[in-house]
Amino acid sequence: QAFGSSFCPNSNSRFSGGGASDRAMAVNRVIVCQNANCASLHSKALIRDLEELASGQCDVEDNGCLGKCGKGPNVEVRRGGNKILLEGIREFDQAVALVRDEVGCSVNPRAIQLGEIKFRLRREKEASARWKLLEESLALLGGEGPAMNSEPQHLAELLVLRSKEFLLDGQPDRALVDARNAVELLPHWPQAQLALARALEADNNPRECLEALERALSSRKAINVEEIKREVSRVEKILLASTRSGSPTHAGHASKPWPGTLDRLAQALLRIFWALVGIGALGNLGTAVWIDREAGRLG
Repeated sequence: QAFGSSFCPNSNSRFSGGGASDRAMAVNRVIVCQNANCASLHSKALIRDLEELASGQCDVEDNGCLGKCGKGPNVEVRRGGNKILLEGIREFDQAVALVRDEVGCSVNPRAIQLGEIKFRLRREKEASARWKLLEESLALLGGEGPAMNSEPQHLAELLVLRSKEFLLDGQPDRALVDARNAVELLPHWPQAQLALARALEADNNPRECLEALERALSSRKAINVEEIKREVSRVEKILLASTRSGSPTHAGHASKPWPGTLDRLAQALLRIFWALVGIGALGNLGTAVWIDREAGRLG
């Protein structure tokens, strides 16, 4: 057996009988523990892995502590009044076995092939390695253009991942393009709406960000509802503050997370340039002091 299991109260036996489709209909909930210990073992990433492998054939949800702390990430599979707790889902093969064998979902080879790459990508700490995995995934689809028609779901999943990477790389405009394309491909998928919301906020557009968050909340599937509600509350405060101050926060502007910083940087660099041109007249020490003062203005 690929993972540990234990019986929960009111569970008389492991699921048995019937074909895969019958079992998938009977087992309709997969619940992933999100306590501190499981979270440290990538349980948030595991939710995405299981959701994408199941591909809508069951509900995947997060939860507080499921017990068995120290043995996670732990996942509970529910069917009617029966429950089974699976411990230590740390490897991709275990995730596939859970979705296919315990839940009874049909998992196609392409989902497994891409899923294994995404499993590694979500746990990779080095940005350069994550970008390579993204490129490898997109190459498997034959490129973005063909995949938009042939494999829209898989492409949307990769666009959401790439949107996050663009945000980490300080490129909100490119993150926004990917997030919008993901929403166009899968408009009802909450993860696409969440990616759009975060890209819009980074692009200084809290109004549309709030709308995307509310669309994600409306699905209430495979999301942390309370966490998104806190995001909604925070963005509402930002929108209220910007409305009171009269700051522009609408789409169509290539605004940055810190408006004006790049303009001030450009101005300071221009002043530094002219100071260096006149370095002979000002003297080395005087110019150095001036440059230091200008750099301090940017802080």
